[in-house]
Amino acid sequence: VTASFAAAADGAAAATLTTTPTAVGTLDRERGTVTATIAGLPRGRHSLALTVTDEAGRAVQARASGFVQPAAASWADGLLYQVVTDRFRGDGGASLAAPVSPGGRAGGTLDGITAEIEAGSFAAMGVTGLWISPVYTNPTEAREGRGDGHMYEGYHGYWPLASRAVEPRIGGEAALDRLVATAHAAGLRVLLDVVPNHVYEDNPRYAERPEWFNHGDPTCVCGLGSCDWGTHIQSCWFTEYLPDLRMQEAAALRGAYEDLLWWQDRFDVDGVRVDAVPMMPRAATRRMAHELRAAVAGEAPFLIGEVYTGAGSWGIDVIRYYLGPDGLDSVFNFPLMWAIRDVLAHESAGFTALEDMLVEVEAATAGSGAVLGQIVGNHDVTRFFSEAHGDAGGDPWAEPAVQAEDAVAFARQRSALTLLLTLPGLPVLYYGDEIGLAGGNDPDNRRVLPDPATLGPEQQATLALVRRLGPLRGCLPA
Repeated sequence: VTASFAAAADGAAAATLTTTPTAVGTLDRERGTVTATIAGLPRGRHSLALTVTDEAGRAVQARASGFVQPAAASWADGLLYQVVTDRFRGDGGASLAAPVSPGGRAGGTLDGITAEIEAGSFAAMGVTGLWISPVYTNPTEAREGRGDGHMYEGYHGYWPLASRAVEPRIGGEAALDRLVATAHAAGLRVLLDVVPNHVYEDNPRYAERPEWFNHGDPTCVCGLGSCDWGTHIQSCWFTEYLPDLRMQEAAALRGAYEDLLWWQDRFDVDGVRVDAVPMMPRAATRRMAHELRAAVAGEAPFLIGEVYTGAGSWGIDVIRYYLGPDGLDSVFNFPLMWAIRDVLAHESAGFTALEDMLVEVEAATAGSGAVLGQIVGNHDVTRFFSEAHGDAGGDPWAEPAVQAEDAVAFARQRSALTLLLTLPGLPVLYYGDEIGLAGGNDPDNRRVLPDPATLGPEQQATLALVRRLGPLRGCLPA
């Protein structure tokens, strides 16, 4: 690590250098330049803190971070796997039973993810990074959904009851420490899903800092009544129990990015997936990106944003708005996802439409420095398999999608996965898509991951394809 430290106004020269952990260091006192070398580090992410004290006794510290032997040299060379912790695996990698209610908790844990890392499940698919669903402490009570009459629990993590605490039911801080350490030892990078836009109504901040939040009489709930998304997207609440932060308030913005810094520093993660980006001013996400990048030199944290759009070219302008050197490193390519579904799941358009979308997105984002997150599905849309099978639109409670042995739907699934794993960008594989898991509307699209022993022939063939193409992507530059 090399560094330069500026002198104070009185010109006092640098006097001493200390490092944590101990490294071989040299200090040029007059120039304020430092070189520190540490060797023999094991595989994983490592940080080195440099502290320089000047002749007047003033000390300043900087921190650098880097990865030894990562599974991928860069995010552009990688494959990101999305995990909804509660629906993935239990302690020890145990398979889960379906929750009693589709909106209920299934019991997945962080140690369940750790067990799958140790079992080599991710390595077998060529996965190089994990996106973990929000780990905040969430409320225990169930709440009614957005006017649908059904009850939901905060199993997904998007209702932050405590902004700097790990949910005990998924293992708490110790389990997250183990997961990150195990992932890094395997060369895997880890992204935490962060929720700066809102909190749960019982989060202490809502009572202690009411001026940090958007208020209305009545509460403006996004998309309900006269509270349309287009006009009120930066002030509306997701539901009446999720107060929306007013990022134009300087203290609220500071609190939001200081939370992200806490998570980054406390758990040594490699970046964040930022929830609900368009619901905040662009200046807010740029400030978050600046603060996270400024906190540590070397391998900068990776920021990928959820900028949800519908189908069509208009969505390209929406996603590109948040990119650039001062913006996010990546956003999910929803316009391309919808085009892939039109062509491969529904056959409602030809491959020319898909090629046109690829060309249009590439032209619109050229020069941004972004590595787009390529997806065929995620936790907020119906499963690709069920779109191909034709039953994705049913009521999740009354008419859940069927896990059918549909050879044509599985062939379309494999075509979509082939495209995902061979396109430029960062492919993001939603858990279960590697086996063609069925699922309709939320929460049917968040089923538990099946026991491997129960997979049918088509699911096994789909998994075999991913286990072939994922590693090939990692070792063939083309």
